[in-house]
Amino acid sequence: MSGFASTIKIGPPGDEVELPPSGGGGMTGFSFRLGGRRVDQRTLIQELSSSVLRRHGYAAQVTLQGVPEATMLSIASVSGLVNQELSFVFADAWPLNSEQYTLLTTTTFEMKSTPFLLLDKAYNAISGARQVNLTGVFDTRKIAGGQSGTNRIASTLAGALNRSTWIVTLDTAGTAGATVYVNYTITGALVVLTDEIQVVQRGFTAAGGQAYDVSIRVAGV
Repeated sequence: MSGFASTIKIGPPGDEVELPPSGGGGMTGFSFRLGGRRVDQRTLIQELSSSVLRRHGYAAQVTLQGVPEATMLSIASVSGLVNQELSFVFADAWPLNSEQYTLLTTTTFEMKSTPFLLLDKAYNAISGARQVNLTGVFDTRKIAGGQSGTNRIASTLAGALNRSTWIVTLDTAGTAGATVYVNYTITGALVVLTDEIQVVQRGFTAAGGQAYDVSIRVAGV
């Protein structure tokens, strides 16, 4: 299944806190920003040049309403990890299509650092499941996915990506220096907290315990 996960999680990779789903005291809002970031730089002779700092930027805010005290306390414990990189898992298999790369050799190219690959690398360090899964490498671009033509990793798929070096190895060779387009899915991002976790006491739960609203803001590393 693609799109948002039924349970969103945040915390140290492999030890995340689950954020309760909507209904009966739970998530009421989830907004995020996703996109590349570019900066303009001027040289000493005032020639304007541009360079891409990060292929994908990521930021998100989650709002929870009416959660019980035990849930609030477990989420609030994440606030003590302000100086740590955290796992933020929000999707089952979110597709990203036609990311452009240049073949270094006839069978390899290197993917660039993103919060999504950094999350997968963190999970790899603890022998955790893949958080990035390649679905295709093509010679043609199609932002919606589903390119026709040869999928150059058809036989290996996820195994084509080295989780430590981000080198992708093709099983069908191309031409060194040629442009290829990679499709893949993600589950989340490696993030840091960008603000205090906001907690407001809001009455009582149906069981009579205290209820709380909680707001969390994060940004990709």
